[in-house]
Amino acid sequence: MRRPTAFLLVSLTCSACALSLLVPAVGSPQEDHRSLSKRDVARVLVGLEGEWLEADDRKETYERWHGQAFVVGEDDRHITLVTDSSRLGLEALCQADGKPHSPLGGFTGGTDDDVEPGIEVAGYRITLRFPSGKTRPAVRIAETTDAVDVALIEVPRGGLVRGRDYVVVPVAKSAFPAPGDAVVLVCDPKRTPDVLNRRRVQRVLRVGARSGRELGRLKASAPASRVRMIEYDPVPTPFPGSFTLAGGPVLIQSEGGYVAVAFQGASGNRATELAAALKSRFVAASADPDGACQLIRKLFQVVARPQ
Repeated sequence: MRRPTAFLLVSLTCSACALSLLVPAVGSPQEDHRSLSKRDVARVLVGLEGEWLEADDRKETYERWHGQAFVVGEDDRHITLVTDSSRLGLEALCQADGKPHSPLGGFTGGTDDDVEPGIEVAGYRITLRFPSGKTRPAVRIAETTDAVDVALIEVPRGGLVRGRDYVVVPVAKSAFPAPGDAVVLVCDPKRTPDVLNRRRVQRVLRVGARSGRELGRLKASAPASRVRMIEYDPVPTPFPGSFTLAGGPVLIQSEGGYVAVAFQGASGNRATELAAALKSRFVAASADPDGACQLIRKLFQVVARPQ
């Protein structure tokens, strides 16, 4: 009999409703913590495609991007995936016109030609493509105000079958690699013959505060966190799967299979500790123009409103 999955509830209250996102409670006794076989690893990556449209009286700006995510939790109605913050596209949306936008609280100087009066979001959407080929729209997204490059995406589970359409990636409860240990970067099996790209850890470091351009103004002012990062030997270039690494898991061998200890961000040959990142403070919103604007105001302190 399957044991029930334990979850933490993270919420952000909006004018219409209270939105919630389910995050697996790391260390909870659940079946998902068994290791993955190599066959399962080949079905870990979930493709991600996002797009937004920013429109004002003068012009429209459209952007589409791709990435990947992986499943870390589920309940009867939803599936929760992890990816890196840039896969939500919110930072790029803040720079939609190539100019800084008006911060909350008013202008800080300059003329109307120097600063945009605010972001007007006419469209925002994220779609996930599972290993079986089935697609689902994101219904909720979440980011953390901590100085950690992590985001969560929630999709409806209806019509998706675990083991056939997706696998749940087990999160290591306490194990973490040390310098010299081997780790595995999961690559896209459609683009490279070996999904297991083995690297060696060079050093372990703490996640520190990063620039506002990288992680938003609130995250830039956050103190260094307790989340660790690993730095591994560089991936050879050109590497067939290099452009698909961001957002994917980093694994170690355990009990004859593999468990996730970290996930790829957009920072080259570094990966962020997964278990600790999932314990960050998240804010969630709907995966639509209104929700995107809520997170932009909260994380980037920029005026944003849906059209």
